[in-house]
Order: sequence, then C-alpha cells, then structure tokens
Amino acid sequence: MGRKVVVAASCLNQWAMDFQGNMERIVDSIQQAKTAGAIGYSCADHHYESDTLLHSWEVVAELLQHPSCTDIMIDVGLPVMHKNTTYNCRLVFLNRKILLIRPKLTLCDDGNYRETRWFTAWRKVERLHNTVTDNSHIPMSLDGVEIIVNGSGSYTEIRKGYVSRDLIKSATAKSGGCYLFSNLRGCDGDRVYFSGDSMIGLNGKIVARATPYSLVEVEVVTATIDLESIRCYRSLFRSRCLHASQSQVYPRVQVNFALSSDEDIFLPLCSPIECNSPLPEEEILYGPACWLWDYLRRSGQGGFLLPLSGGVDSSATATIVYSMCHMVVQAVANGEEKVLEDVRRIVSQTDYVPRDRRELCGRLFHTVYMATENSSSETKARARLLSQQIGSYHIPITIDSMVSAALGIFSAATGFIPKFRVRGGTTRENVALQNVQARLRMVLAYLFAQVDYLFWGLLILNLPVLGDIIGAPPTAELEPLNEGELVQTDEADMGMTYDELSMYGKLRKVECCGPFSMFGKLVHLWSDCCTPKEVAEKVKVFFRFYSVNRHKMTVLTPAYHAETYSPDDHRFDHRQFLYNYRWLWQFRAIDRAVERLENGRSREEQVERSSSMRSNKDSRSSSFTRPSSRSSNNSLTGSTGSESHRRGVEVTTGPAIQDAHTVHVCTTENACNPIQVTVPQDSDQPEDGNVCLTSPHRSSGESDRKRRGSASIIDTIPGLVAQKISHCRDFTPASLQQHTTTIQL
Repeated sequence: MGRKVVVAASCLNQWAMDFQGNMERIVDSIQQAKTAGAIGYSCADHHYESDTLLHSWEVVAELLQHPSCTDIMIDVGLPVMHKNTTYNCRLVFLNRKILLIRPKLTLCDDGNYRETRWFTAWRKVERLHNTVTDNSHIPMSLDGVEIIVNGSGSYTEIRKGYVSRDLIKSATAKSGGCYLFSNLRGCDGDRVYFSGDSMIGLNGKIVARATPYSLVEVEVVTATIDLESIRCYRSLFRSRCLHASQSQVYPRVQVNFALSSDEDIFLPLCSPIECNSPLPEEEILYGPACWLWDYLRRSGQGGFLLPLSGGVDSSATATIVYSMCHMVVQAVANGEEKVLEDVRRIVSQTDYVPRDRRELCGRLFHTVYMATENSSSETKARARLLSQQIGSYHIPITIDSMVSAALGIFSAATGFIPKFRVRGGTTRENVALQNVQARLRMVLAYLFAQVDYLFWGLLILNLPVLGDIIGAPPTAELEPLNEGELVQTDEADMGMTYDELSMYGKLRKVECCGPFSMFGKLVHLWSDCCTPKEVAEKVKVFFRFYSVNRHKMTVLTPAYHAETYSPDDHRFDHRQFLYNYRWLWQFRAIDRAVERLENGRSREEQVERSSSMRSNKDSRSSSFTRPSSRSSNNSLTGSTGSESHRRGVEVTTGPAIQDAHTVHVCTTENACNPIQVTVPQDSDQPEDGNVCLTSPHRSSGESDRKRRGSASIIDTIPGLVAQKISHCRDFTPASLQQHTTTIQL
C-alpha cells in the first residue's frame, strides 16, 4: 500500500436557495478534483421552511447518482432534521453510499452569525475533546487522525485575512497532520462577502491556497502529501506521544477504499508556499468590487448609477466600481467563460468581449452630478474629471427647479418660507432645507437608474484626480456659498472630525461602550489635547446625533460588510431605533466624573504650588522610611532625623491635612504602596498651614508632637495591614472624618 494521498479543498461561489446552480457548481468542483487526482450558506430564516430541507436532500440524491461522484470521497454540508430538530451537518459519501452524517457540536453566534436561531448543537454524545482541550483537532490527532476537514463559511472583514491562515498553521504545528480548509466565495445573497481563501495545511505549513478575491465561481486547490511525514512529525513530540497513549478512541467507519496506491511513488510532493495576508487597501479595493459583481450579475439589472458629488464618499464608491470592471476584464482575458457569459447577458450583446476597463465601465456605470445653487465649481470639476478617468457615462444636471417646486408646495400649504441659517433662518429650517436637497437627489437617482484606499486607487488604477479629492475638505454643499467659496464642511456640521467619528464607532460597537464608558476611555486617550469637560461634550454630541439618526439604519440600502464597527441594523448591530436623545442618567454620570476629575486636578495643582513654596523656604519636610524586618510594627514612618534614616527622597505633605487620607508612596525600589494618614481635626497646625509627619517613636516630646500636628501612618500593603495605630493624647476616633486623596510624591 502506498503512502501518498491527493487531497482537494473546493472554493465555491454559492447562492442561497439556488439549488440548481449550487449543485452544478458542486459537480464542477468534484470534476476538477478528480482531474487533479482528488446549498448556499446564508439561507437565514429559509432554514425554517420544509422546502429547504426537502430540496437539500434532493440535491444530495442527485450527487449520489452523478457519474462524476464515483471513486472519490466527498464531504458536503446541509441542514438535517432529526426527531423534529434541525442540525447543521456534514455529510460524507463514497460511491453512492452515505458513510457519515456529522452534526455540528458548537454553533456560532458572533458578529453576523445566527446559527442557534436555526440549528441546535448536537449533544447526544459526550464531546470527547472536553476531557483534553477545547480544540477538537487535538484529541483527533492524539487518536491518530491524519487528515482533518473543515467546511467553513467565514466572511471577510478588513484586517482579518490572517486569522484563518494562522489558525490552520497553529493547529497543524502543535499536533501535526493535514488540514483541509474549504471556504465559500462571493456574495451568496447577503451583506457579507466570503473571500474564498480555501487552504491546505501540513505540519504547520501552508502547501496550497485558493486565489483570494477572485471572480472564478469554482476553484479547487489540491496537494499531494506524504502520510509518513505526518507520522514522523508527531513522533518527535514525546509529550504528545504520552498523551496519545491515554487518549480516548474516536468512532470509526470501516470503508473498503484506499486513498493511496503502490504506484504513488511517482507522484511529486507539494512544497510549502508563501501565504501573505492582503493589505487593507487591497481588501477595500477588491472585496467590495467582487461583492458588487455578484450583486450585479445575480440581480438581473443592467448596471449601476451613482450620484457623483466629487466628494470622498461618492468618489470612493466610483473607484470600487471601476475596480470591479478592471477585475472583469482580467478574468475574461484569463479565459473565464462564466464571467464572459455574465458580461454579455448584462450588456445584452452576445458577441461582446470586454478588453478595456474604461470601455466596460462606460457600459455598466452611469454617474450624475446633481448641482444646486449651493454647489461649487471645484466639486463639479472633480466629478467630471473622475468620470473621464474611469470612463463612466457622466451627466451633469441642475436640480434647482426641483428644489424650488418642493419648497413652493410647502410654502403654499403653510404660508411659511424657510431660510438658511446664513440668511437668518433657525437651525431647524437650515436642516430642513438641506434634507430637501439630499432626498430629492435620491429620488432623482432612482429615476435615472430606471432608464484611504483612494491612495491605492491613485497608484494602482492610475486615477490622478483622486489626489485632489483626498485633499479637498469633505462637504455636503447643501448651504449657500459665500462669494463662490465653501462655508459648510461635514466636520463642522457634525461637530466632530472623521477621525473622532471612527474612534466613537469602534468604542461603541467593538468595545461595547455606552456614553459613560466611552467618556472613561477617551478622557485618558485624549488627555493631551482635551480637558475632561471637552471630552464629555464631544461624547454627548456623538450620542445625541446617534440617537436622533438611529432610525435611518433600519431602512438603509444593503451594503458590503467591511468592518467590526459596522452600524448595519440587519443582523450585525442590533439596537433600538427610538432613544431618549438626552441620555439623562448617563450624561449626569459623565458630569459627576468631570467634576471629580477637575477637583482632583485643582488639588494636585494646589499641592504642587504649596510644595514649591515650601521648597523655596527650605521649610520642614519628612522622608518616608520602611522599618527593618525586625520592627515590631508594619508602619511606614516619617522622620526629620539624620540623613542616615532617609531613603533618597524628601516628601512634604502640602496643605494642612484635616481628615483621614490615603497616600500612595513610591519608594526608591519603584514599589508604590498606599498609606493611610490620620490627623486629628483638633490638632494645632503650624502657622504656614502645613503638617510635618513624625514617627511616634522618634518624637521630641508630647508638646512638640502637638505643636507639629500629630499623625499616624499605617502601611496598608495586603497581608501587612497594621493591626493597631500609634496613639497620642489629642487623638480620638470621633474627631476624624474619612476622606481619600492621592498625593503624588
């Protein structure tokens, strides 16, 4: 019997509920795998429908009978109902015989996943790997499993491309073996995009990988591996061998079939490959472009229309469409017949062959510049120049008559003429007039439609105008110009910069911060540029705007999911849409925190000023020394004694201490210890208002202690808390009021 095995991981661009197309792509992948020697996922609530279960099994029946599915072991996924409960399962079959149905043991509900909404985790049999580790591949490898298969539906997020690769490398590096990771590709009917990064790992290395961000519907990656290399790799880990001798046995299905043969000596083995993660700019440029291509070809539409304002947002969208056209032309040039077939159907020309991305963009992409009297010549010029460089069919129009008509209807009905703020109107009037322009542009866009990565686009796609667009201040251009110059910018209107808005979004969604928690983080992050009061006001402004605009997310047009802080209302960011925009309780908590911070800062400044004055007057001070280990008490003592008792730092206590305080003392060993200082309220204070701390064991007499203001210093280090306090005649517990302060020494 041989020792070499040919394995394959498929990468399919499936479409939810497209049973016919999905089956054809599965068969195609099987045929490719055999040549090399080797349901849609996002059905969502369609999983509740019995039709989905029925048609899934019908596809399995077709696959079992298909001639391409012989002499190859195949693993597919489907929903299975057992005793009126639906499970997410893998089904393995060989030569028209089902060998195994394996339900999923752990379901995923993170991010956009909602598996527990439709499926139930399998709990009939105790999970063997619970006795060893939470990673199922560990007990499998300990029991001798050499090839592990993972059929995945992992969607793309920017800067997350390394996750799958590192997991595969880590899993096989620790336990050895071959890991087949099969992932989906494309938009299968929802907001997420699957990058198609199917991979094959072997003993901590990646030996094969599918092309990420590709328009190819079916791609199969294969690798020839030596099973003896796995056995040798594992035997070198002696601790693993010890655990393997005590491992529990996994159930096995006996099959009269061999993955290798005596002739496999002639098969060349695969070698490790470099598997680099895409740059964030590449993920932004290619991921949404692939998603848009699937959206276009599967929606039955003839192209895209975009209101191109000449600003960053619309220009970025236009660049992504241009990137899509670039990828389509490349795919056709590489001989992808399915892509060519889709292009011909979209443009309604059976003999069309796209050879130039600008020419294709002119067929698929229309842009419109919708000017008003508030629009500047600069944005109009940038929109026109960008459309020329990408090749879109561009139309500049003026919509002032449309705006005037809408305002005329309103004025006729109410007898009121709203004004912009710069012309004496109120804030409500100003916002209303801006919204009229924005909404009319949206309506008109539908009428026409019926009949950072920007730098990357500048360099890769050769679109020089993007440099001007990046440098221009973002503006909605909805307010009147001042002698032809802009007076309105997005950041001024919002009361926050885009960098600040990005920070708010990450803290709100990713770190789950409400108003008070967000303030608590930002007051330290922005301490070098903002006061606590300024940070508080910024946080309040953000949450007020978030509250009054939250309802808009419930009807937002479906968009590409790209970031962990996406505000998409569909499944990713579930929030109520009606808020009390005043956030009374939360904002009061912020105000109290601001007050405490400002009071604390005032006390620190007062201490610093007093300390400086005392230093200038060469007044009395005290240095803290730690008693020796043979000392009978655990207190730190202050002393005005000789230099031999000092620890290299002199400490003045600042203003008169009237209550009990907690002081953090840093010794020369860089150890910070909290010290409780108690001073009787009725003690006589020095005329300068300061207290010199003295040790009760080093006092110069009762009269001297009373004159200086007697104090006791208790070491509160855990485990060494003093059980008693040094007494003086003028000390009574009733004379103390408990307070806490921090003195920086």
